[in-house]
Amino acid sequence: MSFIAEHPLASLSSAVVLFFAIRKLSQSFAGPLRRLPGPSGGHWFWGHELIAFERPSGDAYTEWIDTCGQTYKIKGAMFHPDILVTVDPGALNHMLSKEAEKSDFIRTMTDRVVGKSLPYVSGDTHKRQRYQLSPFFTTQATRETFDMIKSCAQTVADRLRSEVTKSSGSMIMNLPDWIGRATLDIIGRFAFDFDFKCGESNTAKTIQQAWNEQVKLAMQRAGFIGLVVLRAFPWIVDLPIPAIQQEGAVKRAVRDVARKVIERGPSETKRKNLLSTLVTLASRGELDASSDELLDHISTLVLVGHETTAGSLTWALYELAKKPEYQTRLREEIKQLGREPTYEDLMGRMPFLDAVMKEIFRHRPGSSHTERVALKDDVIRLKNPVYNDRGDKITEIPIKAGQLIHIPLYLSTMLAILEFKVILSTYLRYFEFHDTGATISHRFANTLQPYVVGDEAKGNQLPLRVSLVGGQK
Repeated sequence: MSFIAEHPLASLSSAVVLFFAIRKLSQSFAGPLRRLPGPSGGHWFWGHELIAFERPSGDAYTEWIDTCGQTYKIKGAMFHPDILVTVDPGALNHMLSKEAEKSDFIRTMTDRVVGKSLPYVSGDTHKRQRYQLSPFFTTQATRETFDMIKSCAQTVADRLRSEVTKSSGSMIMNLPDWIGRATLDIIGRFAFDFDFKCGESNTAKTIQQAWNEQVKLAMQRAGFIGLVVLRAFPWIVDLPIPAIQQEGAVKRAVRDVARKVIERGPSETKRKNLLSTLVTLASRGELDASSDELLDHISTLVLVGHETTAGSLTWALYELAKKPEYQTRLREEIKQLGREPTYEDLMGRMPFLDAVMKEIFRHRPGSSHTERVALKDDVIRLKNPVYNDRGDKITEIPIKAGQLIHIPLYLSTMLAILEFKVILSTYLRYFEFHDTGATISHRFANTLQPYVVGDEAKGNQLPLRVSLVGGQK
């Protein structure tokens, strides 16, 4: 008793740790996931989540699928209950329909970064927003953006060609910077007819700087620890801590510009775009959405839309730089058309380009996994049974309400596919990309981010040497 009286804070901390440790042990031995297979190891405090963070993004999940099967459990960090991981088709159909939703923690962080758009909402609100936005992402709607996407890609290619020419025909570039310029320009035009001026506008610089700072933090172990602590104590997110409050900088910058678009009215907009169309529909009473909701749609599109596609293109060019024979083959496929690729060429007549895109989306997805939380006590039936180390065949998994589920899955839109193909084909017509020899790895930091091994403090980097295709000036 004297120790408790003399050291109340230490005693309280020890009691809290002991409580969570006992709870964790009881859940591991008596919880609904106890019969599931799982990977060995795992830190006593940080669980398998630290392993998944420190390994190249997605690698740990893939390895565990190979050893444990399509459905398994991993140890959560900070005594969090075991986490269910599955890519089983039957389980996915069940969990992605209506029996699970995003965790409160993920929703809180999503709201802070981009607002209450589709990645945040669930249930009836999600259905309403998806219904309202889906017409802008159909095949026909995507086709109508082709000329705009091509123009933006050409503008950035011309700017890069000028820089390479000034450097005697060859220079080392940080690939994410130049790819991001094109995708940001495209999303700016598509979302609200805003010209980010090839990344040179003040708004573009604000967005890129804020995003890069977030990525730098998220790539460090401190970023992982911060997320785990916030999951355990979500009220911390409202504290005036600069690193936390910085996460809203991108949303604030985009909303400031989008708000001006709304204020000036759709009649002042030069081109058809998502925001002006939504504002027009809302003014006619044909759309149930507040101004804040419209602004959040734009914030989400600008950040998520440009960053995920930029990441896919970055990895594509890196892989092509390491395998110049594939780069040459793809360039020849473009050259054999005898013209600039049309929409029909890109989407249906270039099989090798399509194969490159599919492999990049499969091997370098923008997200390592999707998180869901069970809404109620439930039973998940597996299409493909798994076996634990005792040889028990498991065909269904009982779960409790609140069970955290990781789904290693990433989906792309038609717009992202068209962006990818237009930008990649444009760049390969003008430039050759060469490996610099730098050791590159990757980590999930908001999205999949490359970094130079040994130089992690500088954040997302992927240096390549770029030169002009023979005979060009």
